[in-house]
Amino acid sequence: MSTENSLSKLWDNAFEVKGHTGYNDSLVFDYDQPIRINIIRKILNSIRKEQPLSVWNVLDIGCGTGDFIKLSRDFNWRVTGVDISPKVIENTRKRFKGDEKIHLIAAPVVDIDFESKSFDIITSITVLQHILEKEELVISLRKLSESLKDDGYLIVLELTPPHKHPIIHYYFDGTPYLLERPAWVWREAFNEAGFKIIEEPIMPQLGISALRGFGYIIGKLIRLIKRDSVSSETSSNNAMTTISKTNKESSSKAKVLFMLLRKAILKITWFSDYILRLPLPGRKHRHYGVFVCRKK
Repeated sequence: MSTENSLSKLWDNAFEVKGHTGYNDSLVFDYDQPIRINIIRKILNSIRKEQPLSVWNVLDIGCGTGDFIKLSRDFNWRVTGVDISPKVIENTRKRFKGDEKIHLIAAPVVDIDFESKSFDIITSITVLQHILEKEELVISLRKLSESLKDDGYLIVLELTPPHKHPIIHYYFDGTPYLLERPAWVWREAFNEAGFKIIEEPIMPQLGISALRGFGYIIGKLIRLIKRDSVSSETSSNNAMTTISKTNKESSSKAKVLFMLLRKAILKITWFSDYILRLPLPGRKHRHYGVFVCRKK
């Protein structure tokens, strides 16, 4: 199966299970999606005030179920939405049925030949991170640049973990489908593709960063416990049976405790992220980056 077909299947399956193509973790999705929507809304509103055109043409790549399409439609702009998943596009068509200012395409964005300089704004929300090779990423960005007007804007929100190098792939059916790149790699890619970054807004993400830190700590503890458990195994079958039952009971209780602690973390960080809307954590420790770019 080709990578494109594999990714199409991945997002089809994700939509069938979750009803969207965002985080696999519904707790995180419900918490973070409104924050993402709010930061993109602010950027779009700022652009609209800076250049008060009567008509804007927007391209949303990896549009999913259309949350970010709706933002542009709230400003009465024309929107072209593209997604690799046919099932997602079918659902999004139903959501915006009858809206003649929305054009939806089910295809990989790299396979579409858009008219040169046809869009005022291009949005990409956690989409480009699925292009694993940097060379291919730069080529894709150049293609987006060709379809963007000279005075247009590229708005990108992607994973930018506080690592020195891209280190993590996620896999689906043995196929890698996501690469976490630190911010400096994104900056290099934008520069090579002919973009200049004019702004890097810091959206509130204390909750997300706290969950990631908590998950990292728990993962380390689990690995230590497993290592100690293996080293202290007994040869007695009865003893092993007792240990197995105990481990299953402990595992079930641990999962419940883990979920309760994660919910508690988000309860604590909610005030900072939602009410005060503080730009925390700082630039060096955040896990997601927002880039507002223009052509050089």
